[in-house]
Amino acid sequence: MKIKDIKDKNLKEKIINTSESYKQTVDKAKKYTLDKLELDLKNNLITKEEYLIKRKELGL
Repeated sequence: MKIKDIKDKNLKEKIINTSESYKQTVDKAKKYTLDKLELDLKNNLITKEEYLIKRKELGL
C-alpha cells in the first residue's frame, strides 16, 4: 500500500510526519558517527583506510 492510497488524512499526515522524523534521526546519527570517526582519525585511533571504509558504509 502506498501513502497516496490512504484515504484518512490524519493517518496519512501521521505517517508522513513519522517518516520525516525518522529521516531526521538517521541523519543526526550519521552526522554524530561521522564526527566521531573524524575525531578517531585525528587522534590516530583508526587508520585512514578504516575511516574511508566506515564512511562508505554510512553512505557518505
